[in-house]
Parts: sequence; C-alpha cells; structure tokens
Amino acid sequence: MTEFSKEAGLIMSRQTVIKFIKGQIDFCKEKIKRAHTSANKQSAKDVLEYFEAMLYYLEDLDKQKKEEK
Repeated sequence: MTEFSKEAGLIMSRQTVIKFIKGQIDFCKEKIKRAHTSANKQSAKDVLEYFEAMLYYLEDLDKQKKEEK
C-alpha cells in the first residue's frame, strides 16, 4: 500500500515537505505583521514556532541521511 501511495504521489518527499514548510513560515511571518489583535499575533507566533521546529527536525534528518551514505 505504501509503495502504491508513493507512486501515486500521495506521500510527499522530504524535500517537498521542507519547501512547503518554508512557504508556511513565510506566510506566518506576514500574518504576524498584519495581525490586528494580540491574540491573533500570539496564535501566529505559536504556529510559526511549530513550523520552525518541524523545519529544523526535517533538515537535521536530511543531513543525517546524507552523512549515512
């Protein structure tokens, strides 16, 4: 099932996910600038922090995989 999912494009590659997360980080930064209330700003900062942590984890995982080879 997993092999079929990869072939059908249902599972994104790590590089695709990293690009997606970088786009989300840029979006969150813009959202913080345009937020009108402090609650909206804090919410956007929390989401930004989450995506930055995911980006760090995925880039570190990518680096480890490259060092393994």
